[in-house]
Amino acid sequence: MKITPATITITASAKDKVYDGSANAELVNVSVTGIAEADTSTAVDVTGGTFADANVGNDKTVSIVYTVTGANASNYTVDARTTTANITAAEIDWITFTGDEVTYNASNHSITVDGKKDGDTVYYSADNGATWSTVVPEYKDAGTYTVKAKVVRTNYEDWTGEATLTIKPKQLTISGTTVESRIYDGTDTARITAGTLAGVCQGDEVGVTASGAFGTANVNSDGVLVSYTLTGAGASNYVEPDAETIAASIRKAPLTLTFTAQNKTYNGNAAATINDDVEFSGLVNGEEITVSGASGTFVNNDGVADKNAGDQKTVVVSGYSFSGADIGNYDLTVSDVKANIGKKDLIVKFTGVYGKYYDGNADLPATHIAPNGYEGLVSGDELYITINGGTFDDPNVGTDKPVTVDYTLTGADRDNYNDRQEEVKTYIN
Repeated sequence: MKITPATITITASAKDKVYDGSANAELVNVSVTGIAEADTSTAVDVTGGTFADANVGNDKTVSIVYTVTGANASNYTVDARTTTANITAAEIDWITFTGDEVTYNASNHSITVDGKKDGDTVYYSADNGATWSTVVPEYKDAGTYTVKAKVVRTNYEDWTGEATLTIKPKQLTISGTTVESRIYDGTDTARITAGTLAGVCQGDEVGVTASGAFGTANVNSDGVLVSYTLTGAGASNYVEPDAETIAASIRKAPLTLTFTAQNKTYNGNAAATINDDVEFSGLVNGEEITVSGASGTFVNNDGVADKNAGDQKTVVVSGYSFSGADIGNYDLTVSDVKANIGKKDLIVKFTGVYGKYYDGNADLPATHIAPNGYEGLVSGDELYITINGGTFDDPNVGTDKPVTVDYTLTGADRDNYNDRQEEVKTYIN
């Protein structure tokens, strides 16, 4: 009679697990059947389960791991049923993807994933995930760049992250800017020459322009606040130099006043009459300055008041005042003023002119003629007369015959007069 081994049947369920690099499986609901009821020595120890492999997968076959012990163990065969379970992808840890902030230096910059392991594949996207590449994006120009990263590792869920790279424009400085000081012209315009930039990276095309204006169009020494604008293909990678106040001034403009004086006839004083029509040379268009109260004095070459007759005599103008909103913007000078003092007509008068007896000549002795003052003499002037004699028109006898008196005038004021004698008549008997 043949006795065949009895069958021990082992069944179990396996738990799904997250990938951990091993094929071990955790069993539940373990059931062992088939050991004879009277057999108290045989025991089955189910120690666990084993996935077919350690890799991620669904419905993966799990084998039951067991041992059978006891004196009757050889009287049994074991039917260890297989089961299935899932190994799901693990999460990737220890990965960092951090942004950065740098200043433009004409070099390429990038941000990369840290913490990756051998076998990992890292992808980058510079277009918000539309396309991916294993090439790390590099950036040179100033700006803010958002980069996505994706780490792919077998048996792990893909890791994704996002970081920002900021390349700040480089601050430039400048030296040697000048502003031309100038003469007042009624505008606040400033003539600026930009200096030399410092800090431009080699090979970059960057220029600079300077702009600014005086704070007022009036005369001042406040300087000019100069601002800068960068130009050129590389300008966007830089920050323009800070605005600065450059020393400069608006100086007074030269303004020449031309007065005219009226000619006059000698009157014993040096006063000159100044005409109202003053001319300005150098006045900015549209501006008005009014002059009032001008008076004049004739002077000699030493600048001393001079009442005496003469042509093209210097006239000093004084006593005038100005009005007008812009008068403070001018440096005023007065051009030379000339005018004439003409000689005054003077009539020399005689009295007690006595005739003579016929002697065959036309002479009249000086003792026959007496001076009788002057008509037209300015009060206070000094004139002295010397009678040298007289002359009849002819030597013949007659009454009321005209006599030309020969006289000499002297005195400090002699040259201020055009003198002539009054009509003198007497007789020759």
